[in-house]
Amino acid sequence: MVKFSEEKKQRVLKEVKIMSKLDSNYAVKYYNSWLESNHLYIQMELCSQSLKSVIKDKAIVFGRQSEIAMNINEYYICCEIFKEILECVQYLHESKPPIIHRDLKPDNILIAHNVRNNRFIKLCDFGLATTHERQSMSHTAGAGTSAYMAPEVHQSRYTIMVDIYSLGVIAQHLLDLYNNPMEKYNLAEFSANINKFYEMIGQMVQYMPDNRPTIAGVLESYNQWSVDRKITKKYSYNQDGLGNFGKVYKVSKNTDNRIYAVKKIRIHDLCNENKTLVKREAEMVPKLSSNFVVKCYRSWFESDYLYIQMEYCSQTLRTVLRDKWTAFGRQSPADLMNPYEYYISCEIFRELLLCIQYLHGLDPPIIHRDIKPDNILILYNHRNNSFLKLGDFGLVTPTKHDRDTMTHRQGVGTARYIAFEVFTSTNFDFKADIYSMGIIGYDLFEVIDNPTNNDRAEFSSMATKRPTSSRVLREYNKWANVLRLTAPAVRPGLQAPIFI
Repeated sequence: MVKFSEEKKQRVLKEVKIMSKLDSNYAVKYYNSWLESNHLYIQMELCSQSLKSVIKDKAIVFGRQSEIAMNINEYYICCEIFKEILECVQYLHESKPPIIHRDLKPDNILIAHNVRNNRFIKLCDFGLATTHERQSMSHTAGAGTSAYMAPEVHQSRYTIMVDIYSLGVIAQHLLDLYNNPMEKYNLAEFSANINKFYEMIGQMVQYMPDNRPTIAGVLESYNQWSVDRKITKKYSYNQDGLGNFGKVYKVSKNTDNRIYAVKKIRIHDLCNENKTLVKREAEMVPKLSSNFVVKCYRSWFESDYLYIQMEYCSQTLRTVLRDKWTAFGRQSPADLMNPYEYYISCEIFRELLLCIQYLHGLDPPIIHRDIKPDNILILYNHRNNSFLKLGDFGLVTPTKHDRDTMTHRQGVGTARYIAFEVFTSTNFDFKADIYSMGIIGYDLFEVIDNPTNNDRAEFSSMATKRPTSSRVLREYNKWANVLRLTAPAVRPGLQAPIFI
């Protein structure tokens, strides 16, 4: 109930007249209006929320800081909201005669769930709305809210294209583009979609009205910038373990029923140095297409998280080391291995050497720098009858052929498996991985007298004397001569109980 001047009274009466003719699926439902003294009363349906409050609160609802990029679920909701807004404005523009709203802004877009058609968005505040029957028709200059107002509104001649401009500005607020530059979506799962949306917004806010798309044209491109609802629900997650800087989930992809591992890393929790390592892993792993490393399918950003989708490996060497003495029927780890367990241990070590040889044989060679049982995964490969793969490549670094050593970061890796020179110097080469392999050898063959710190210092002072993985492999038959102890028919294969 508001007291108006004569001019404003005419404007409100116009709103009543327009509202009474509009379909309530797209506009706030009008029930009744009446005059009492100098007051006009308009009875409408109640809408408890506006788009302005949705834009204000949605980052909090989706659990992100305002400067963090949206995840795919939030983006899907934004697309659906904008689609409904477009349909509301399309209804106005395709009325007979067409109606220009002239004051489209988040405050005038209301939220009310319509159970019958499952819609939520309705337009209101039609005091500035006007019918548009001819291209040359004159309208009121300067009508609307300045931030959402098309440039030509300051003149008296304009068309329904002024609403298209306002919708473009609304889309910028809805996608939070002022706080989130598009670069943040470069690795997002929906990067192609949001880039299309961004291009369309640019067309909608063109200075020249004739260069803007029609409302029908924007809706026709919906499938290019929106995401399928199924995409937001295509994975089922169960936490499976921990990786460097994040958690690893066993994931069931609903669209193909395949099992994957997805590493989820919260970027906000990392220091700048670790952010670099995480980015390196996301970039490095897809380039390592080999049976010797865990296959990476893709990576993407959602909100403040980096996701890396990889093949799923149900075991690590850590679990093998923990369980193999019981799998081979020993009473305790102190009991000696029998020839079969020793053979299996040799085969595990041989496969691990092949994995390391692959990295060191690349051009340029790659130092893993974090070889340890947790990063050695078990997955049977039928094609080459192998089991072991390397994972967790956040600390890998390339070396150069023309230098024996290059400067690297000091102290990286897991303490027990790190060569002494990595702790004490930034100059080390691929022999640092050979040291880590030696410690794993102690674990695998259950050598009780592991090296002390003094031993490690002495070992590392002779780093150049460490053999290459190729040399160790050439020596295989000397230390794996258990093969000669049994007839071929009864030699154990890698289908031992430890891998089941």
